[in-house]
Amino acid sequence: MSRAKDSRARDIESFSDLVAFADADFLDETEFQIIKNLALEDGIIDAKEKAVLRKIFERITKDNASPETRAELKSFSRAEIFRKFLKKAAVGEPAFRESLEGFLGSPLDSFEDEFFAWLRQLAATHGFTTRVH
Repeated sequence: MSRAKDSRARDIESFSDLVAFADADFLDETEFQIIKNLALEDGIIDAKEKAVLRKIFERITKDNASPETRAELKSFSRAEIFRKFLKKAAVGEPAFRESLEGFLGSPLDSFEDEFFAWLRQLAATHGFTTRVH
């Protein structure tokens, strides 16, 4: 199996334990960037990596990370939430459609073509395959 398809969860966990939090239990921007790069190396954050990242992120407080690191973490977390949104939208998941219609307060039918064309374009930009027509 090629390295690109292997989960980097063990590497992320080892780095965080041996390097990142080893210096007075403090995570700096460079260390966070290395953790992020390990997780995103193959373009996918798998379930094992997510579990390890969650444990690391739960350890971050205002006392053990700089404001810049905390801001980067927040941005990274928001980007992951957006990727999940795009993936659900791109495959036309029914629950996603229902929740979106509930949020909009009206059916998507009135502007569905334009909306899904935009979603397909956005999903393609982020590397998702779409099943929405």
